[in-house]
Amino acid sequence: MTMINAAGLVFALALAYLGYVFVQLGFPQRLALLWRMRGDLSGVLEESSRRHGDKTLIELQETIAWAGSYGANWSANQILTTCIRLSSIWAMLGLKSADRLAIYKANQFDIFLFSASAIRIGAIASPINCNVAAAIAARYMEKIGARVLVTDQAGYARLFQDGTIVPPATVEKIVIADAPSRQAIIDLSVPLSLPALLELSLPPVPLHALGAEDPLYIVHTSGTTGAPKGVILQSKGLIQSLRSALLFNFVSRRDLAYLAVPLNHQVSQLYLHFVLLLGVRCILNLDFDPLRILHTLEKRRPTVFFAFPITYTRMIASGSDSLSLDSVRVWATTADASHEVQQRAFVTKGCFFKQLGLPVPGALFVDGLGSSEVGIAALLRIVTPWTRRFDRRVGYPTPFGPKLKIVDASGLAVAKGDPGRLMIKGACMFAGYWNAHDTLYSATRDGWWFTGDMVRQEKNGEFIHLDREIDAMH
Repeated sequence: MTMINAAGLVFALALAYLGYVFVQLGFPQRLALLWRMRGDLSGVLEESSRRHGDKTLIELQETIAWAGSYGANWSANQILTTCIRLSSIWAMLGLKSADRLAIYKANQFDIFLFSASAIRIGAIASPINCNVAAAIAARYMEKIGARVLVTDQAGYARLFQDGTIVPPATVEKIVIADAPSRQAIIDLSVPLSLPALLELSLPPVPLHALGAEDPLYIVHTSGTTGAPKGVILQSKGLIQSLRSALLFNFVSRRDLAYLAVPLNHQVSQLYLHFVLLLGVRCILNLDFDPLRILHTLEKRRPTVFFAFPITYTRMIASGSDSLSLDSVRVWATTADASHEVQQRAFVTKGCFFKQLGLPVPGALFVDGLGSSEVGIAALLRIVTPWTRRFDRRVGYPTPFGPKLKIVDASGLAVAKGDPGRLMIKGACMFAGYWNAHDTLYSATRDGWWFTGDMVRQEKNGEFIHLDREIDAMH
């Protein structure tokens, strides 16, 4: 194997994989999806419903209390119907185009439903990590001007029943998703029960047509390590990210995907739209229990697994090395770059090469380096069982992704091989930080955004991550 040219091997495997996937998915279907996805994200649920109907697409490992009739299995039709009902509720509560719906609750599938239903009426979905301290979350809601808040009993208690916290002044209506009773709706100024609201007979609200520049989400960064920044994601950027995902994520409808991700994160919302559009069956784990994840991998035998790097670390600590996990073709991660120890632990487990007819165990480990500001992974690294060079390599520019360059402190491009600051520009990029132009302009220059990463580029074009600039010694 060492005699084989590495680049040639990767190229041959890539061609074989493309052929394998296109046979399963159908190249014309993928092109048709790319053509239809030139509009806005609000129509993805309709497209998914039209294509996949009552087929179960999302299987929950944590069911939603207020949607008990659906249980653990959700079809495209059920998701669309639920979002239409939720849209009517938001409209009845006075939420209008460009108003912000804040979502601050436990990590459950309804975070996606609340977000998608807000977007349907032109509002801006603003999911917040439930691990953000209540005082910080309250000030963040004020900063983005949230008018309606969806929370749960635990979130409400943290925000409104702790005398040390001043509730967000901009919030006019509060909906508690897991309210225990279905009390009559008498006073809209008090916390409202979502189960009670769902019993109201409300007319459906027409689908709001979005323009390319219209914001769909405000997602936050640095919420658990500092003051959150509200990242504005526009329709055109999200559609470009979705089109890029359709082009470089070669997942077929025959796959069973397993996702263990926080649904307040932009990439999680993006990939749920992605699997709904393609019609991929997907299991959602939202409590990140490593033992439960490993048990599901063994019992349900998914073919694609996607989680953030910290989850891989927890799986290793929980005994993944003793398991074969031979059903997985692709291990995938994004957000922060993964490390060699995580990649090596899983790349030898799986069946990617056996499905190509090669008598070799193992799978691909696909690592995407990106952030909410970028919209899609800017750098992509594919690790195989034969990968020998690591050294914090983070891969090559993502196909059909944004542009990248490495510059010095003055913004001038550095020579290849020299360390510098990573800057990114592209159609998938964010539109700025809500109410924080100083933060935006201090990190941008002529449309290029500085990620905060220090990197260098090898002669072969591969990028190596050196450090975050704030942690680097000069």
